Amino acid sequence: SSFDTTGLSVGKHTMMIRWSNSSLYTKTYDFYVSKPPPPTISSISPTSAALGTTVSTVSIYGNNFQNGAYAKAGLLTLPLKYSSATRVYFENLNTNIVKAGVHNIIVVNPDQQQSNPITFTIK
Repeated sequence: SSFDTTGLSVGKHTMMIRWSNSSLYTKTYDFYVSKPPPPTISSISPTSAALGTTVSTVSIYGNNFQNGAYAKAGLLTLPLKYSSATRVYFENLNTNIVKAGVHNIIVVNPDQQQSNPITFTIK
C-alpha cells in the first residue's frame, strides 16, 4: 500500500491503522518525511543569444525540477514551464531586458531549494 505525504512537514510522523472488521485491533507505525533533493542543472539550450533579439524557447536540463519552479538570473525572475523532473523551460526571452555578457541562471523549486548555476551569454 501507499499513501500521499503531500502537505506533511519534514520529520517523524505516526500513523495508526485500524482494521475495519475489528474495533479492537490497531497498529501504530512511525515514518519519516525527508526533504526532496535540490534541483541540479546539467545543461541549457541554447547557451547564448544576440542582444536585441527574442529567443522563442530556452530549455534547462537536469534533475529534481518541480512544477512551479522559476529561474533567476541576477535580480531577474523568469517563470518556467514544467516539462518533467528533468526539463523546464521559459519562452520568449527578450534579450533587451538584460545587459550583454555572461549571466548565471539558477532554478528555484517551490520549496525554495536552489540549483547550481549555469551560464547563459548575451552577445
